[in-house]
Amino acid sequence: MVNLVSVGEFNLDEGALHAAVDTYLDFKSTDEDQRNWTREVLNSGHSWLNQRDLTADTVSEYTSELREATGDEHPILSEEDFDDLEAKVADDAGNFVEDLVALFEDESSLEDRIERFRTNQDIDLTVISTLLTTSDPDRYVLYDEEGFETLIRYFTGLHSPDLGDLSVGKRYELYRDYCSTIQTDVLSEKRADATLQDAQEFVGTVTHSAECRYNFILRYLFRHTSRLEEFEDETSVFLDEIRTLPQAFLREQLEAYEGRQKIAKIRYDVLDAILDDASVDIDEIAARENANHEKNIMNSWDDYKILAQIYYNYAKDRVEAYIEDLLDYLRNEIDADQLSTHYVTYQGATNIPSTRSWAVLYPSVLGDHKSAYQLYIYFYPNEIEYGIDNGSDVPRKEYDDESFESEDEISIQNVVEAYRERLDTFWRWNEELIEEPDSAEYDELPWFETVEKHLQRKKQIVFHGPPGTGKTYGALNFAKWWIDRGLDEQDHFDDAVEDRLRMVTFHPTFSYEDFIEGITAKTRDGDLVYEPEAGVFKEMAEDAVEAYEDADSKADAPRYILIIDEVNRGNIPKIFGETITLIENDKRLGEPNEMRDELPHSEDRLVVPPNLYIIGTMNTADRSIALVDAAIRRRFRFRHFPPNYEVLYDELGFDGEQDVKTKASVEEGEDLGALSILALSAINERIRDSGNLGKGKQVGHSYLIGGTTDERLVESWKNEILPLLDEYYFGDMERLKEHIFDGGGESLFNWKEQRIADFDSDALRAALSELVGEDGEVE
Repeated sequence: MVNLVSVGEFNLDEGALHAAVDTYLDFKSTDEDQRNWTREVLNSGHSWLNQRDLTADTVSEYTSELREATGDEHPILSEEDFDDLEAKVADDAGNFVEDLVALFEDESSLEDRIERFRTNQDIDLTVISTLLTTSDPDRYVLYDEEGFETLIRYFTGLHSPDLGDLSVGKRYELYRDYCSTIQTDVLSEKRADATLQDAQEFVGTVTHSAECRYNFILRYLFRHTSRLEEFEDETSVFLDEIRTLPQAFLREQLEAYEGRQKIAKIRYDVLDAILDDASVDIDEIAARENANHEKNIMNSWDDYKILAQIYYNYAKDRVEAYIEDLLDYLRNEIDADQLSTHYVTYQGATNIPSTRSWAVLYPSVLGDHKSAYQLYIYFYPNEIEYGIDNGSDVPRKEYDDESFESEDEISIQNVVEAYRERLDTFWRWNEELIEEPDSAEYDELPWFETVEKHLQRKKQIVFHGPPGTGKTYGALNFAKWWIDRGLDEQDHFDDAVEDRLRMVTFHPTFSYEDFIEGITAKTRDGDLVYEPEAGVFKEMAEDAVEAYEDADSKADAPRYILIIDEVNRGNIPKIFGETITLIENDKRLGEPNEMRDELPHSEDRLVVPPNLYIIGTMNTADRSIALVDAAIRRRFRFRHFPPNYEVLYDELGFDGEQDVKTKASVEEGEDLGALSILALSAINERIRDSGNLGKGKQVGHSYLIGGTTDERLVESWKNEILPLLDEYYFGDMERLKEHIFDGGGESLFNWKEQRIADFDSDALRAALSELVGEDGEVE
C-alpha cells in the first residue's frame, strides 16, 4: 500500500522512509562511535540558558560556552561562524541580546522571527538554527541545507518544495516541520520515545553517512524489486496497490494519457475506472481498444506491463536519483573517474516495464556500455547481484559474481570491495578492446610535420598539457595521418590502421605483465597449465619486427604506432621494466648498439625495431614533467599542448579574437559563447599566475567544444569546468573564490555551503560578464 506522510502542503513517501529508518537503526546498532557530539553541544548551551539570565553582561559567556563545548574535533559551527557571532556581541551586546530574546520568545511566526533577526544582525542561518536549538531542543533543529535537499530528492511522494523560492526563514521553518513529522509519524513507530533531535540525527545520518545512505538505497531497491514480482503474478493485487496511489497523481496520469491510442488508451481507461472507484477488467478494456486496430496491439504486452508504467511513474524520479547517486559513489570509491555510467530502470530499455533494474560502470574511451566489460549491479526480485559482466557486443568471459539474497546481507562496502578486487581483471579485459582505435578517418592539423620530425629523431614523444587541450585527439589523428603518408597505392588505409595502430590507457593497476609479458592459466586435456602471454608492447614489437625485416627498403618499412594514453597514471619504470633501454634509438634492431632482452617467462629475446613509435599523452594537472621518471624524460621528446582559443573561434562561429570581444559586449547582446571563451582565458591567466597551480593546471579549450547553444554551455560550465576548478583547489572554496573570482561568483557557487550552484544561462552570462572586464580584459 502506498502511503504519504504529509508535511503541510508537501508530502513524503512512507515506504521509502521506512526503508531508511530500518537502515538507520541497523547502522546505529553497529556504529562504534555512539557518542552524539552535536547533542552534547546543544545540551551544554541549553543548560547554560536554563541556569543564567541572558543579558548584555552574560551573553559573551553564552557564546564562549558554545565554542568551548564544540571543540576542534566535532564542530557544529566553524571558527569563522564563532568569530562572527562574538564580533556581533562585542560590537553591541545590548542590541544583540534584545534581538536574541525576540528570536527565542516573540509570538510572531518562526519565519518572521528569523527574517527579523537576520536583518538586524546579518548572521547565517546555520548560526541562527544553533542558537534556536540551544534555547529549546524539543522545538528546534540545526539547519542542514544539503541534508534537506537530499531529503527532498530521496523521499518526496508527490509534491516537493522549491527551496530557491522560499525565504530563509520559511526554509528553516519547513525543514523543522519535516523533521518533526518524521519524529511523530515514522520514528515513533520504531521508538516510542523518539525526539525531534533523533529525527534530526536520522536525517543527518541518512544523507551524510555514505554507509548508511547507500545501504538505504540498496535496501529500498531490493524491496521495490521484490514487490514488483508479487505484482507481476497477481493482477488484482497490483490494481489494489495502484488504487492507493495519491489521487492527484492518478489524475495527472489520466491527463497525460488522454487522447492517445493503443496501450496508452488502455492505461487511460484503467485510470478512468480507478478514479471513478469502478471495477477494472483489463482484458475487456484491452479487447475493446484492440478492436479499433487492424493488427493485434497486445503483442509483447500483458496486464503487468500495462499497469507497471503507471506505478513506476510515481517513483520514477526517486529511483533514478538513487541509481545515479549510487553509480557516482561507486565510481569515486574505486578512484575511477575515467569510467562512464549507464543504467536501465524498471521502465526497461525499450520502455516496456520490467521487474528488474541494472546499472554499470565502463571505460569512457570505449564509448558505449555494449562495447565494454562492465562493473555491474543488478536488482532482481529478492536478490542483488554484482561483479563483472560483458556488454552485448564483446566476447563473453566468465567471472564469479556475488550477491545479497536477503536484506540482512546488504552492505555497500561489500560491493565496493568486490569491485576493487576485480579491477585488475576489469582493466585487462577492457585493454584488449581499447587497443584498436575505432575509426580510420582523421583530421589533419598544422603541427603534424613538426611531430613527424621529432619521432624520426627520437622515436618517442609525450604530448603533455592541462586537461581538455586535445592531446589524445591529436595523438590519434597524427598517428592515422602518418600511417597514411607511408602507404603505397595498393595498401588499404583501414586495414593499415587496424594492423599498425594500437592504443592503451595506463592506470595505477596496469603492470609489466599487461605491457610486456605475463603468465596465464589454461586448461589442456583436463590439466591446468601455466603459459607465457604476450602483453600489448611485445605483440606490437614482434609485428613491427616482421614488417621491418620483410620491407624492401628498411627506411620505408611500415610504421607501427603505439599510443599510451595518460602515460603518467601508471608506474612507468615497473610497466616498462628492463625494456626501457630497448626503445632508445641506437639500441634498436639493426642499429650499432642493438640490444635484445631475454624475457623472464618465455625466455624470448625481445628487440624493438626502428619502425615502432610511441606517443604518450600526459595530463599535467595530475603530475608535472619535473616529476616524471628521469629515465623516461631522457628517452622521450615532449610537446606542450596549451589551451587553444583559436579552435574555439572556429568551433563556436566567430571570426577571430576581435569578433569574440565584440560579440561579448553589452551592446552586442553578451553572446554566451563569446563570454565563455574570454572567461576561460581570464581564468587560465589567473591559474598561470597562481603560485599553487601554474600553467599545468589550466582549463583546456575542449570543454567548450560543442557549446553551440546556451544550454550546452551551461552544462559545460556546471558539470565540467567548475568541478575541475573545485578539484584544483582541493575543495578550498575560499581560495577559489578569491583567486579566480575576486570574491564574486555568487551565481555560480554557493560559497557558504561550498557547492556549485544550480544556475541557468542568464546567471552564467552575468557571472562571466563580471569575470571579464571591458574589451575582454581580465578585471
